[in-house]
Amino acid sequence: MSLQPLALSALKQVRVAVSGCVLLAQIGLAFMVAWSPERYWWRLALVVAFPDILASYRPFNRGGRRSLVRATGRGRDTWVERLPALRSYWFGGWNPALRLEGEEHVRAALARGHGAILWVAPLRYHSLVTKKAFHAAGIPVHHLSHSRHGFGPHPWAIARLSRIRTRVEDRYLASRVMFGPHGVGAMKATGRLRAHLLANRVVSITLNEDGAQLADMRIGGWHHPIATGAPHLAVSTGAALLPVFCVRERNGSYSVRIGAPLTSTAGVSRKAAIVELVNACSEAFDPVVRAYPDQLPRRFANRRGLG
Repeated sequence: MSLQPLALSALKQVRVAVSGCVLLAQIGLAFMVAWSPERYWWRLALVVAFPDILASYRPFNRGGRRSLVRATGRGRDTWVERLPALRSYWFGGWNPALRLEGEEHVRAALARGHGAILWVAPLRYHSLVTKKAFHAAGIPVHHLSHSRHGFGPHPWAIARLSRIRTRVEDRYLASRVMFGPHGVGAMKATGRLRAHLLANRVVSITLNEDGAQLADMRIGGWHHPIATGAPHLAVSTGAALLPVFCVRERNGSYSVRIGAPLTSTAGVSRKAAIVELVNACSEAFDPVVRAYPDQLPRRFANRRGLG
């Protein structure tokens, strides 16, 4: 019997154990960083993200310096997005100044009786802030979420650590609709979202690349593949598709803006309507990115799209 498979299995288990210990240490450090004033979060997130940066850096690959810059930006983005939920565990919680604009678009959509889809742009501070803003406005939201949302895609992190983050967010949601990696549970999740829309409820979906069908969207001057689940649901159910943007203002407050419904040309095919809705969202997104370029996550820069 060859010992090589056993050795590889043991090595894999050691790597999983080490990565788990590192992640626990990062979360512990992030709890301490979360207690600091928010103006320091971006700088201190670099310390928390350092192991992730090292793991992503490819010094011997072509363009190694660029890979370090990208890894640094993505690592900081990831941990800055997690810090508000961690701050919520400290005494007094996390209660930033929030302002919600465009609530009337949601009310108008519900008055038409076909539900509303909040298509949330993945700007740096969107994750918890948008949920708090919708809840404060009395808008019950059913949110679509990937299983890796908490602290990464590893099964151990999903099973043991994700609730640290989602427990905070769930305070502000009517429900969370989950799906897993490689499309596991996606059909069931889509069915649940469709049922909510047919019952004239509000669902929220983050604009990202998690989906079976993708389309090109121009974001911040770069083309990026975007999942078309939200526009597909809008076309198939008649629900209003509303773009949502969350930004941190210079005074430290947060603004959540719900845009007017995205529209497509009447009478076109479903595929063409979806493409038009994606392009309309890109047009709505563009001025926000131009006004707040520092709040566009690094993963949306330097992408060539589907071509």
